[in-house]
Amino acid sequence: MTMLLIVLIALIVAVPLIAIPVGAFAIMKLQRRVIDKVSNVALEQRLHREGVATTAQVLDAADTGGRIDAIYLLVRLRLQIAAADGVEGFVAEIVAALSPVRVAQIVPGATVKVRVDPLSREVVLDQPRT
Repeated sequence: MTMLLIVLIALIVAVPLIAIPVGAFAIMKLQRRVIDKVSNVALEQRLHREGVATTAQVLDAADTGGRIDAIYLLVRLRLQIAAADGVEGFVAEIVAALSPVRVAQIVPGATVKVRVDPLSREVVLDQPRT
């Protein structure tokens, strides 16, 4: 009887000590995947490797109210993309994750570096978030 009681107490104490960190790790991993999806990490990586480098003039910038990692602001940008190698000029709207410091620099009339997929016309900023 005492052996059963000792085993039960050990399980009551040990299971939460193992389950809570494992569950927290799984939640953090899932959260990272969602953040990567929202911030278009895969698109950014692909266009930084394969996209055509050009510039764009900021036509409009607006905070979406979204945040990533409680630091980066999700900002909706309307950009006039400049013509470049195989890419005609066009207007694009993107959502970019920017640090509060960068947001102050991304204002209407500013010129930013971008990467463009000539076929799909997908656009990402060609600069770090910081």
